[in-house]
Amino acid sequence: MNKISLGQRIETLCALGAYWRQGRDNFKELLAKAYAVNNWFTPANSWAAMESISQQWLNKAALEQFCAAYPFCQTDNRETPTVGLVMAGNVPLVGFHDLVCGWLAGAKLRVKLSEKDSVLMRAAIEFIWQHCPQAAEEDLQIVEKLKNYDRVIATGSDNSSVYFEQYFGHVPRLIRKNRNSVAILNGQETESELMSLGMDIFRYFGLGCRSVAKLYLPQGYDIANLLRILDNYKDICNHTKYANNFDYNRSIFLLNRDVHYLNDCLVLLESKSFQSRIATLNYEFYPNIDDLVAALTNNLPSLQCIAANFDINGIETVKLGDCQKPRLVDFADGVDTMQFLFGD
Repeated sequence: MNKISLGQRIETLCALGAYWRQGRDNFKELLAKAYAVNNWFTPANSWAAMESISQQWLNKAALEQFCAAYPFCQTDNRETPTVGLVMAGNVPLVGFHDLVCGWLAGAKLRVKLSEKDSVLMRAAIEFIWQHCPQAAEEDLQIVEKLKNYDRVIATGSDNSSVYFEQYFGHVPRLIRKNRNSVAILNGQETESELMSLGMDIFRYFGLGCRSVAKLYLPQGYDIANLLRILDNYKDICNHTKYANNFDYNRSIFLLNRDVHYLNDCLVLLESKSFQSRIATLNYEFYPNIDDLVAALTNNLPSLQCIAANFDINGIETVKLGDCQKPRLVDFADGVDTMQFLFGD
């Protein structure tokens, strides 16, 4: 059987990108089905994921530039590993980057879908099968149980990672755990920039590792003004699950007499933790940037994104509003997935 060339693989992903870029109205049935399976996957959030992926990743220029950094992508006469992919389901299409990397690297992929994200991921894979029928024979398969694999990429919680380490301990493995993102403000942000921050906080209901779960604020920061601006996202409470979490957490903080601030859709709690509950956002005051950089540097393994709209020496940041718009080179956990696929 002839191998699928890199050119064919890129062309297939470009075709998927063009298909998704036809517009949201063409996917009403698919989006509704995804929502029926998982109510956290609202049509708006699912479409946001599809739109971002199609624009940021699934175009010829981005894919060719990405592959150029990996000479093994260009080599046809090499032994290709069989790679098991255990997908997560916390946000729409969260496992798609692993699939893209494996597909471009020419690995034989065995995909274990998450029940929570079965609709969108299956639709993407079925498009690849339709556009490149040879893929379904060996290169890209959906499986109920992983077996006969050489490597594994598994994404889950800190708890599930312990199980994954034991179950897949006999092969090279990339096990992803919980991560969170933070934003650093200096008090000079415009109202428009703070609205962009709101996208980092509220998109996907804060369930993703790229969702901002904590703010670092300068001493004396005007929290009331921040909450006033973020209140523009109050329609998020029309979502029953989110609203229930908002009401529950607000009640718990009141009963515990925890000092907190809130508007109509978000509760702010002073905490050193990077992880916040749904509908809540942690914050911490910082005395100076140098001390903050030192503290964050020591905790980089727990962080996915650090967002800020001003230059900070010593740490890599993304702009406010860009946390949920990863590029192809923005690997989860900072681990190069492509190198893992063919590493020693």
